[in-house]
Amino acid sequence: METTKMILDWLGQQSTLVVAVFGFVTAIIVAKITGGIELKKALCLKRVEAYEAARCQLMRMTNIYEIILGQMAAVSQSTDSKTIVDKIALLVSQFLALGKVMEQDDSFARIALYATELPRQNPRPLQSEEPRFINAIRDIWEKLQSGSSEEERDALEGKLKEAINRFAPLVQNELQHLYDLDEKLKTDIQKDKRIKSLLMS
Repeated sequence: METTKMILDWLGQQSTLVVAVFGFVTAIIVAKITGGIELKKALCLKRVEAYEAARCQLMRMTNIYEIILGQMAAVSQSTDSKTIVDKIALLVSQFLALGKVMEQDDSFARIALYATELPRQNPRPLQSEEPRFINAIRDIWEKLQSGSSEEERDALEGKLKEAINRFAPLVQNELQHLYDLDEKLKTDIQKDKRIKSLLMS
């Protein structure tokens, strides 16, 4: 009887131990599952942040290119040499602003970690022509400010408009490319099923 009682007591203790261990293991599993969901949510939020940061950079670049196109149109249509000088200065300042945006913000470069099949475009024509265009308009701007004759000013304005006519189509192509990129990023984030399921869980 004493031996039986000891065995029953031991089994009772063991069952309590088994329940405790099982509860502990269950808690670990639940924590891991919950932690996994939280980790996936955090990764999805990082993905969303990357998309939004890239779209913000694209918006800044788009705004500057739109202003550049507007300034080039204003210079082409202007007939007053004095206002052309001021408009050229504004145009050059926009190129400087564009350079700062592209140097200080690499948000769009980081989106390559997440995005696939982004619209492609050969950047070389714009990149090779942009420095030449800026140098040309600076040179014309400096000469227009000096005491040149009316014939010389007319010739300079003609050169300026020729340079703009060559460069404007490249800017328009780049601007359309930026619009396409932004639309692709916006569509991708809206269609991402993982983000929808995790953020709504």
